[in-house]
Amino acid sequence: DIAPKAMVFNSCTGENSCNNFGQFDPYRPHSTSVIGNKIIGPNACTATSSCQNLGKNIYGAIRVQAGACSGLGSCMDLGRRSNQGKRVLSPVIADIIIGDNACQGQNACKNAHRGDSKNLGSLFIGDSACASTSSCDGVANSDAAVDDLVIAPGTCISTSSCQNCVDTDMCPGSTASTYTIDNPTTDCSTPNPAACS
Repeated sequence: DIAPKAMVFNSCTGENSCNNFGQFDPYRPHSTSVIGNKIIGPNACTATSSCQNLGKNIYGAIRVQAGACSGLGSCMDLGRRSNQGKRVLSPVIADIIIGDNACQGQNACKNAHRGDSKNLGSLFIGDSACASTSSCDGVANSDAAVDDLVIAPGTCISTSSCQNCVDTDMCPGSTASTYTIDNPTTDCSTPNPAACS
């Protein structure tokens, strides 16, 4: 059985609840593929649109920590992946972790690492990050943004401070880099080499 295992703890109580959380189109994975667990912590995704397409086609694990994504738009398209090839044998593995009480703004995590034709890049949103009106809207919704992305705890908390923050390869020359947004003033819009690791 290649279906992802989903665990929900007193969560997803918004109007559209968990939506496509943990979904995987059945014709895409190979029968030997392993798909990571999807876990939603206590009192998470409790907004109107709740978790929306959080883990639609991602092979890795997803964890939404306690109290996260509880804004009006909640987690929206965060982590959505494209088809990696019908019955692919070696899928790209990427993980998503949303920290405690993160993305609580009106549009919550919106298109944080979505893209339309990219598979690379894990995402970590730290505790209490993106907790303002427009939250992380569009932070890495670009096919060119293929680095692992970290939004540090308590970052992007002013209105639209991280909007369209990452719209290119922020660590050019490497597909194994991690880009950390610690200060939107220095780390957004244009690449900051010091944010690559």
